[in-house]
Amino acid sequence: MKIINLVKKVFKVGLFSTEAAVRLAYFLLASVVIISVTYLFGYHILVGTLKGGDGGYAEHNVEWYGKYSPRVPFWYPVQGGGFALTLSYSLAPTLLANTISTWKDLTPVQSLRLVVFGSYLLGAFGVYFLSSLRLKNQTVGLLGAVGYLLIPATWFWILKLGYYGFVAGIGFIPWVFLVFD
Repeated sequence: MKIINLVKKVFKVGLFSTEAAVRLAYFLLASVVIISVTYLFGYHILVGTLKGGDGGYAEHNVEWYGKYSPRVPFWYPVQGGGFALTLSYSLAPTLLANTISTWKDLTPVQSLRLVVFGSYLLGAFGVYFLSSLRLKNQTVGLLGAVGYLLIPATWFWILKLGYYGFVAGIGFIPWVFLVFD
């Protein structure tokens, strides 16, 4: 009887390992598809000038923070009579871009490009995991992630308007739903 139970346990572990291997292989395939679609639609973020109406402002912010980091002045005297720069625009992507530029041999603007491009990947993988885990189907997760990347509004915020801080934050929304689910 003990031998039969042992064989059953080994068979279950073997079956679980096979299922895990197939799921991992599917995830790797889905990752290639998600990264490819993100690059196909988002390569504009990585090349040329910063896109959108706020592109120049985002570039100036990241350069300003890079110049004075870590002691960024509260008051920004360059525009008009001055205003509080730390209260005017999203700080997280700018500070993250400056942190990356100090670690690697990149300019702050190149780092900002990587942060924004990475936020699209973060959002797509968030949709993938949320859909896969909630609906118990990896194919639905892949379709959801690709659908997220195919929606024109996803790219409109960055390519036309240049809302770099907004776009960097959008990638976290699926993960918030996943955590609270």
